[in-house]
Amino acid sequence: MKKVMMALVLAVFTALPVLATESSFALGVWYDCPENIGTTDVEGLCVGVPLIANGEVEGASVALIGNRSREVSGLQFALIGFNFAESLYGIQLGLLNFQGGQHDDFTAQLGFYNQAEENGIQLGFINNSRNNATFQLGFININKRGFFPVMLLVNFGSDLFD
Repeated sequence: MKKVMMALVLAVFTALPVLATESSFALGVWYDCPENIGTTDVEGLCVGVPLIANGEVEGASVALIGNRSREVSGLQFALIGFNFAESLYGIQLGLLNFQGGQHDDFTAQLGFYNQAEENGIQLGFINNSRNNATFQLGFININKRGFFPVMLLVNFGSDLFD
């Protein structure tokens, strides 16, 4: 049984560089494993066991613990961890969701803690928008340039009423 398990593990790690270069599928184990995963652009599915970090994703990025992508158009999902995207057009589902500097029109973050630079919808226990979220629903909602800077339960962006 040990030999079969070792053969299976060896086969997966041997196939990782090949899988990571495909544009419709990427499999990641850690940030630089396989070696070229951090710069891989994927139109399809990214799977992180337990983590994945890649370039641009058009489709879905799913991981056990965490996702890190430069740009996401689609879905980022982490079962028990975090999602991070510099630019996001889509949905993040995870315990911790982070959206970086650039932002497109539609984003939704669902998790315990959500942080975004601006725009979007945030549903979670703690929601934090550094600029101006469109709508926040959670216990604590921080929206620095929003209608109110801090609100309990619900908060809106200031430009929603313009």
